[in-house]
Amino acid sequence: MRKGIVLQIVIILLILVGWNLVHLGYEYLKSDLHNKLDEKPLILISNESSYLETLKSELDTLVFVNFSLLESDSLVSAKLIDKYDFTDIKYLVNSYTFPSILKIYFNSENYKLIQKEYLESKILTAFDTIIINYDNNFWQTTQNNLQLLNLIYLVINGIILFFFIFLTVFLRLHFEHKANDYWKAIKKSRGLQNNRSKQFWLNSLTLFFVPVVLVATLYFSALYLYHLQYEIIYWIFAAEATILLLSLLLSRLFLRGKL
Repeated sequence: MRKGIVLQIVIILLILVGWNLVHLGYEYLKSDLHNKLDEKPLILISNESSYLETLKSELDTLVFVNFSLLESDSLVSAKLIDKYDFTDIKYLVNSYTFPSILKIYFNSENYKLIQKEYLESKILTAFDTIIINYDNNFWQTTQNNLQLLNLIYLVINGIILFFFIFLTVFLRLHFEHKANDYWKAIKKSRGLQNNRSKQFWLNSLTLFFVPVVLVATLYFSALYLYHLQYEIIYWIFAAEATILLLSLLLSRLFLRGKL
């Protein structure tokens, strides 16, 4: 029976480790998509620099905006002179009035369709001659990829959940049935009625605490030693532990009257 307990612990541990690798992979892919979108600014071009200054102040207070950069007409002309080496005709470049530019960098996790429509409506209703430059196709493609990623993540979790419960219950029933002859002999020779039931609960505690503690130790050790860039939300560990506990209790339900 001890070998059976060890085998069950190993299998449970492997499933939990694999499950948490799925969580880390999901966080990595989601973060990668968001980071690429964060790097794409919305650019506003307007001759009304005062409006852009007011808009910048408002945008910097919004949760879906990381930060914004305002380049005034004088800064734009200075950049042109520096970038294209217009030093010799600097006076000519400075004689022109260039529009001001506002670059808005988003926190894409919070910049969804509702926020996007709100911002665009706010800009256009306030000043209809402003030029808006944004890669809407890339934004939409990223949103579609995020939805697909979330769907795949849910499906994989559902498959793992079903497989995890089925396998843990099946293994528990298998090894408990194999131990029937041993416990019958113990019962006849010693006359102890409740030993098997007590041993079942002791084994259940072992099967619960050992994998949970080992998985948590592995994760936090990796987090500390290798400074994992992506972290698993702590409630996920609690959910996995709860599922393991429920599967152990479910196996007891199937074994009622046989212990």
